[in-house]
Amino acid sequence: MSKQRYLDTKFWDDSYIVNKDPIEKFLFIYLLTNPLTNILGIYEISLRRIAFDTGIDKEMVLKILERFEEDDKVKYHKGYIALKNFTKYQKNNPKINKGIEILTNEVPLELLKWVNIDKKRFNISLETVDDSPKKSKKIAYRSLSHPNTNPNTNPNTNPNSKNNDKPLTPPPPFKQIKEEKKDIGTKAEDNMSYRATCYLIDKILANNPRARIPNKDPTDNLMQKWTDEMEKLHRLGPVGAAESEHKGYSWKEIKKIINWCQDDNFWKANILSTTKLREKIITLENKIGVSKPKISMEESLRKMEEEDGEEKL
Repeated sequence: MSKQRYLDTKFWDDSYIVNKDPIEKFLFIYLLTNPLTNILGIYEISLRRIAFDTGIDKEMVLKILERFEEDDKVKYHKGYIALKNFTKYQKNNPKINKGIEILTNEVPLELLKWVNIDKKRFNISLETVDDSPKKSKKIAYRSLSHPNTNPNTNPNTNPNSKNNDKPLTPPPPFKQIKEEKKDIGTKAEDNMSYRATCYLIDKILANNPRARIPNKDPTDNLMQKWTDEMEKLHRLGPVGAAESEHKGYSWKEIKKIINWCQDDNFWKANILSTTKLREKIITLENKIGVSKPKISMEESLRKMEEEDGEEKL
């Protein structure tokens, strides 16, 4: 789904932009308007993707990003871009504010500390989740719970409540709710269907970083659909096959077919999802057989003689 990003005409008169080289201006605009941006101004993107989209050499992209960071405008950290003042230019309305509030739960803590963000406006407060070096510190912001001032429903203000001395239990974090609603049943790293789907995604992106693929998040709706199709390919086989027919493919066979189709000039432009992979699996399997190197007549005769000799023995 496309997103709209509005660029104020004052951008070109900004004292910082005016003094930049053309290539730096172009990259700055790209960071503001590329398809992976969000309303928080902190998003995940690879240097390879930036270089592919802009045509700027990867090493040059990194150098320009370092200049932007020295100027305290943009920071690139562990695959994430952060735009220092991005939220200042977002409209102040409940829908946008809520969207930004949710996104603060999904980005690295270091970048949230670095950007300029109005915590009162977006109803957020800084809170370190876990200082353990073994666990991620990505989730850093928590939504502030709105106090209930109704004396009839709030046990803290109702003198007749038996639980008057007990504090209100804070709501679960957004990510926890999301995972409860969209649980795929097993850990992603232990799920072969998920791992095979990620393998196909990596192959697709290697051919075209602009391809429409799901996020590698087991709770993502599109990722779940892709994973389901991969599981059916393994368990059932081609579209329409029944489990009793035993036409499912081993993970080794699936990997082999993925490798072949993503290396083939025609099929890599057509197999862009697990659904399409399953639909065309028989054709692909036949093509792999056809594409094997031809055996010479002498080699064929030699093999026939060897087989005859084995039968006599």
